Amino acid sequence: MSVLRCRNRNTGGSGIGLAIVKSIVMAHGGSVDAESCLNEGSCFTVMLPK
Repeated sequence: MSVLRCRNRNTGGSGIGLAIVKSIVMAHGGSVDAESCLNEGSCFTVMLPK
């Protein structure tokens, strides 16, 4: 089993992943919502029409 490591701007991530997701979802008539708690993490909700 592989372990997924967290990537962000400080550890070498590009920081554009969510922007790409948002563009694709919006192009399909959907929306993206994010909730973040300091020192806990973030939850992302992607909504797409049927």
